[in-house]
Amino acid sequence: MAHRNNPTQLQDTLLATVPRYMEKAIGGVSVLVATSLGAFGLFIFFAPIVRGKANLLGLWVLLPVSAVLFYFFASVGYRLLRSRPNAVGSIASPTVWLTCFVFFGVLTLAFIAVAIAKQDFASAQGAALSALLALLSYGAASHFRRRK
Repeated sequence: MAHRNNPTQLQDTLLATVPRYMEKAIGGVSVLVATSLGAFGLFIFFAPIVRGKANLLGLWVLLPVSAVLFYFFASVGYRLLRSRPNAVGSIASPTVWLTCFVFFGVLTLAFIAVAIAKQDFASAQGAALSALLALLSYGAASHFRRRK
C-alpha cells in the first residue's frame, strides 16, 4: 500500500498540467454549454407567457437544475479561458467536488435500482459510469481539501 504523502502514477497523470490550447478549448466548450443552458433557462422562464396558462410544472422543475448547471459551466469556462484557478488551484471548490460525489453516488444507486428492477444491462453500464465519476469527484475533493 502506497504511503499517502507519496503520489502514485495515477495521481500524477490525473493532476498533470495540460497545454494552454487544451484549457482554452475546454473552456470554450464550457462557455458554449453554459450559453445553451442559459437559452434553455430563458425558454423555460418565458414558456408560460407564450403558451398561456398551461400546466408547465415539469419545465419549472427544470429551471433550478438548468440554473445550477449554467453557473457551474460558466464559472469553469471563465476559469479555464482566463487561466484563473481558485485559491486551492482547482476550477471548483472542494465543496463543489463533494456535491458532485454525492450527486453521482445517488445516480449510481438509482441506476442500480433500475438495472435490478428491469433486468437491463444498459442501466448497469450507466451505474458503472456514474460510480466512476463519483470516485473521480471524491478524489478531487480530497486532494484539494488537503491543499487547503
